[in-house]
Amino acid sequence: MARGSLGTTSWKTAFLLAVTSAKRVSELHALSVSPTCLRWKADSSGVTLWPNVAFLPKVLPPDHANQAIELAAYHPPPFESRVEERANLLCPVRALRLYLQGCGHFLGGNERGTIVGDLCSGILDGWRFDSVSAAAADQLFLLVSNQVLVSSVLHENFRFAGCSDSDGEDTYTLDGEVIWYADFIKKEGVIAVPPFVEPMTLPGGYEGAEAQLQVCRYNLNVTRTAMKDLPPEKDPPNSPVIYTEDDVELEQENTLICFVSGFYPAPVKVFWTKNGEKVTEGTSINIPLPNKDGSFQQISRLNFIPQQGDMYGCSVEHLALTEPLTRTWDVETAVPGVGPEVFCGVGLTIGLLGVAAGTFFLVKGNECS
Repeated sequence: MARGSLGTTSWKTAFLLAVTSAKRVSELHALSVSPTCLRWKADSSGVTLWPNVAFLPKVLPPDHANQAIELAAYHPPPFESRVEERANLLCPVRALRLYLQGCGHFLGGNERGTIVGDLCSGILDGWRFDSVSAAAADQLFLLVSNQVLVSSVLHENFRFAGCSDSDGEDTYTLDGEVIWYADFIKKEGVIAVPPFVEPMTLPGGYEGAEAQLQVCRYNLNVTRTAMKDLPPEKDPPNSPVIYTEDDVELEQENTLICFVSGFYPAPVKVFWTKNGEKVTEGTSINIPLPNKDGSFQQISRLNFIPQQGDMYGCSVEHLALTEPLTRTWDVETAVPGVGPEVFCGVGLTIGLLGVAAGTFFLVKGNECS
């Protein structure tokens, strides 16, 4: 095993951990490489594994408490016979040590990494999960990404679930486009694919989102306690960008779009103004969506009727800002020009006069002859 590939080491470690601990898949995924969760015995005769403090099982008993996994070395050295040496090849403690040594460049000192992560998850549930958790003063988000290969084309399917004390979010996206989300205000799941796409359903989707919301809020409280002495990470949004959905025509209904990106944590608050006065009617904002770098983006819309000289503003508030970011947009449309029509009319008039004059002189010339 020490000379085997990292893939083989990963699969064997996952198998031995599952067999010797008799734990569920979710419990194995919760194991952490943090020094507070992974403790080796001084004589290398065993190891103690604690799950992440935020872990909750799917079935939560009233007296739930995370339990440590105690693993003892199986026939550790020195070996008294060849049989013992061969038996040590099935030692989960040895396998775990070799696995962590081989994965050192993947973990990169990240103390929040999981032991049974991307490399080992295939043997456990057949899916590849990339979990990124982030805790702030008032929010906790969990991002789950599945990559699926269909007809030799790689598609990226995201499930984004998050919560705060007063709000929640559960969204599915495919290749960056929202296909389903939970509306916790209307208490229903919403299919967000366009009409020309084949209809889809997600049976039990909203009920699952409601259950996930309760788990998320429990995890939020646990994480707040565990990270109470750590300063929350905050990144301000970039300057908002304003543009219209359609070409601007006076007195014709249109939509102003305010795009905000690069902020962390989510969400932002967006306010619209018209000629300096706050506007609420006809406004909307989408759910926060993750960017590749871990930050977020949101889009706010304002339905309006353009009138010459009106000025609109989009103001953004965020935890990382001391004052709102504001971007303005003026209604400016080109007044229809009269030049082309005038030139065309003058040219036509001159042409007709030329024809009339030519005809006149032609008639006079014939009379004189």
